[in-house]
Formats: sequence, structure tokens, C-alpha cells
Amino acid sequence: MVKVFDISDPSIEAAANTEVDILSKLKHPAINRMKDFFVSGLQQKAYLVLEKVSGQTLQQVIKDKKRLEITLAKKLFVQLLQAVSYLH
Repeated sequence: MVKVFDISDPSIEAAANTEVDILSKLKHPAINRMKDFFVSGLQQKAYLVLEKVSGQTLQQVIKDKKRLEITLAKKLFVQLLQAVSYLH
């Protein structure tokens, strides 16, 4: 996955740098890892490259299933709580 920032705006450039700084320090199985970050000065763009994750997003799972089985909901909730706990 590639996230593109328009760094012609200094506040967006600062936000991109902050995101890169944070992501570069994170190592958790439930959080995408940063692979690369580079800037194209001519285009005034910054590119944040994240690892490719297979499978569906949480939003897709919820949309497809309409109603989650309790065991799956518990599993997903625990994973979410573990990631949030790691971040704090």
C-alpha cells in the first residue's frame, strides 16, 4: 500500500514526517509496518510505502458478514485491544 502526501502544504509535510517517525518505531503483528518513505521534490509529493497485508480489512469483514459470530467478534476485538494497548 502506498500513501501519498501533498507536501506543498507545510502542515501536511509536518504530519507526514510525524507519521513516518511513529510508524518507523512500531513493531506489532496487528499494525502494518512501514517499508519505505521517499520524497519527490519536483512533484511536491511524499510517498509512504506500507507492507502488503493479505486478506480483508475489518471493514470488509463486517460488511460481508453483516453480523459477526460471537467467536469471530471476540477474536477481532482482542486483536484490536492488543494493538491499542501496544500503542499506549
